[in-house]
Amino acid sequence: MTFLSRGIVALIAAVFIFLVANLYVSGVPETEMNGFELAAIAPETAPAPETLTDFPSAPAPSEDAPGIGMVLSQLFFAVMGPENGAAPTQVAIAPGQVQSQPLGQVAGIGTPPTIAPPSAGGPRGEVARAVAASADYDAMAEAWRGWMQANEIETGAMAVILPDGTEYGTGMGRTADDVRPVMSMSKTITGLCVDQLLIETGLGWDTTLGDIASQMSAAGLTPRPWNEHITLLSLATHTSGLAPDLTQSNMARDTHGALGLHRRWAAAALQEDAITGTPGTYFYNNTNYAVLGVVVEALSGQSYAQACMDRIVTPVGITDAVIQGRFGSLSSYAGWEISAMDYARLARHWFAPDQPHMVNPRMDADGYSIGYYDNGESIRHTGRFCRSSHPTGGVSSLFIHDLNGTTISINWDACTQPAVRRVLIDQLLELL
Repeated sequence: MTFLSRGIVALIAAVFIFLVANLYVSGVPETEMNGFELAAIAPETAPAPETLTDFPSAPAPSEDAPGIGMVLSQLFFAVMGPENGAAPTQVAIAPGQVQSQPLGQVAGIGTPPTIAPPSAGGPRGEVARAVAASADYDAMAEAWRGWMQANEIETGAMAVILPDGTEYGTGMGRTADDVRPVMSMSKTITGLCVDQLLIETGLGWDTTLGDIASQMSAAGLTPRPWNEHITLLSLATHTSGLAPDLTQSNMARDTHGALGLHRRWAAAALQEDAITGTPGTYFYNNTNYAVLGVVVEALSGQSYAQACMDRIVTPVGITDAVIQGRFGSLSSYAGWEISAMDYARLARHWFAPDQPHMVNPRMDADGYSIGYYDNGESIRHTGRFCRSSHPTGGVSSLFIHDLNGTTISINWDACTQPAVRRVLIDQLLELL
């Protein structure tokens, strides 16, 4: 057969195959095509760069119906093939098998998938809260560093735990794993500790000092007629009427050098002539938590430090926390020293949604509950120690646990005024 004749035959065959192919394609059910289109834009996680095997693929061609390309190829070689009739070499791919391709060769890969909005009134599945881990953390760390620099604070550390449990730590002059005083954030530990003891003993927060008079006496503090009506909840929420705060003027002198001095402050605060506040009115006072330190010892039969270490700190897996030395003297109201990372872990653990005090929130006064502020969206506390003789003028700390699951813990070496500290808290809250 001459070359011209073979060309004419090939042209006629191509026209015939085109018509057959058109019928073949138009015969694919519309539902299958739509199904493929939806699968292709489904919000799947992008695969590793090496392959695309995790991506949805088109339905595999049937073994009984070869693909159009294969039909054309076979016909072309049948008509235009070599004179000796030898078939070309082909690579067989099993039905349904997807051949991997380099990521860069596929159009659109790397672009976030988009999903058409559902029609009005159509079913809507719940959408999980997206967490861009690095973006969330970077924004918080940048806000903290900017605030530190703006206030000329050189040393501090920050820990962030995201809702998925990813932990991040950073520092200026130290790391997030360095143990530091947390000051009044110790009240959170004390409040949680009392709550656990009340669960153990079957008592409630409405228990009065008079109700546990015998245990209090065994712990070294006997309730009197003028104070036996004070409830544990009023102590925790700073509404007991104890005022003034006797610890403030002698924070670094009379309380320095020994543990257990919370008993001294508790005894002094509960003297009849020392109770000058108004019961039921919120007045933040360290001595409320000095008394709760004695309550811990009364209900547990242990020292305050050991009782709360066993119930609150150790269950989280924290091994480096201490309550000793200069700051340990402040015990139940300001004595704990914990790293930023460990405090974040502690807060994340104890403010998990299934904890008893989260399932049934404890009462509060002006948002202050059992050792922490709770505004319904986040839980937090701060700490501060100011002393001119301190190398940096003092130390400060704060933690925030957002009820969506992010936890932040920060410490720094400076005595920071509440208004200045509030700027940082507001910046962080905007990022949660």
